[in-house]
Amino acid sequence: MPIISQKGIPLGSLLQGISKLYHLYDVQSNLDTLNSTDFLLNTLWFRIASSHNATDPRDIVYGILSLLPKSLVAVLPVEYSETNTFQRVMVDFAAAQVASRRSLYWILMRPWSPFAGHERWPSWVPNLGLPFSSAHYNWVMGGDGRRVYDACRGLEEEKAEFDAHVQISAQDGLLTCRAAFALDTVCQTSGSMVVGAKERAASFLAQPWLVDEVAEKVGVQGFDMRRNLRSLFTHVFPDPPPLVSDEPPPMLEPRQEKHQYSDLEGLKQALADCFRSLRVTPQDPSNSSSSIFDTPLDAVAHPADNLWDMDHTSPTFDLPIMTLLRMFVKTCKTIDLWGLGLHDLFAGSPLDKSQAPAELAMHDRTLVLGQLFTTWTGFVGTALCNARPGDRVFLLVGCPMPVILRPSTKRPQTWEMVGGVYISGLMDGEAAGVLAGRMQNRRR
Repeated sequence: MPIISQKGIPLGSLLQGISKLYHLYDVQSNLDTLNSTDFLLNTLWFRIASSHNATDPRDIVYGILSLLPKSLVAVLPVEYSETNTFQRVMVDFAAAQVASRRSLYWILMRPWSPFAGHERWPSWVPNLGLPFSSAHYNWVMGGDGRRVYDACRGLEEEKAEFDAHVQISAQDGLLTCRAAFALDTVCQTSGSMVVGAKERAASFLAQPWLVDEVAEKVGVQGFDMRRNLRSLFTHVFPDPPPLVSDEPPPMLEPRQEKHQYSDLEGLKQALADCFRSLRVTPQDPSNSSSSIFDTPLDAVAHPADNLWDMDHTSPTFDLPIMTLLRMFVKTCKTIDLWGLGLHDLFAGSPLDKSQAPAELAMHDRTLVLGQLFTTWTGFVGTALCNARPGDRVFLLVGCPMPVILRPSTKRPQTWEMVGGVYISGLMDGEAAGVLAGRMQNRRR
């Protein structure tokens, strides 16, 4: 607990204390729900654990057992021996999540940012010690937190044998899934607004006097500016090295010259769904005729797109949505959408210059963290991980989203999980039909 001087409590400590009081009240109000057998995930598990002050890091898990479903606690070993490390506790916790739910949902919460020792951490095991990220949580929960993806629908036979297909070795930190289906290969990826600005942010943070000077100039708190810079830039995995070859694996279909969405309108709808997965939608979602691509191109191509422009409130991503959209479109300039660029799909300038562009809503910073990609077989998708051309897209039985797996550089003949992905047209059971169609073609 911080020592209170005559000058008062530090602002950071006060905000942290208020946040914890709110979390405790939230827990008390929702305790019955948290303990129900039907409950899947809750932000409280992440928020309470990530704001802990436990002297023993293992208490990040052991300290919230009363908030967890009883079926999960029943299969979670509690051990305080010297050999039982925090990493091992998190592996046990992940194994208990998988076993009690008969689902791989939990692996989608894998670490979203680097931390001390992340190189040795199993890539599929979440780390509750990391700060909570609502953007990553909502990404997994279906964008708005209310819709749950079901990419495995149609694989009921494999789901029924979940326990036989999925096995976990807690000792080695290995997850074995014998019902894994190779769906596709990543063909092209956009850049990342966050990764692209990381070095500049690091330089900015290294000059605290400059942060304070800019904060005073634009009328914001230096504390808030530093917090935003750290949360948006410093907690980002580095770009992966390029693969030696971008040729598709022989087991998959060859690269398709056409996309999977029938026509231009179908492609635009697929891309609009991708933006929706990144939490960017028309202001009025109930209007089915409204589309993000109704936004005039000149509104997207607004010249004020410099992240470090001092005319903005601060050198963070707290910028107008049209500015962020323009920056995102710019990161996609190298992606060939079957003869078109992403910017080509937006509406032209309105004839009436007084006409306001279609209003858009951005619900959190998911767009800032996202990537757009295409696949060898003609799909478009989005990711909140560092996808790269040549990455493999798999469907794992019991996992509601397709995932990107990459051959491990640590253990031969194993894969590392990069993250869950959204692929327009493969999130609600369509993947089973795609796999069945491929099997038929091979039999012929």
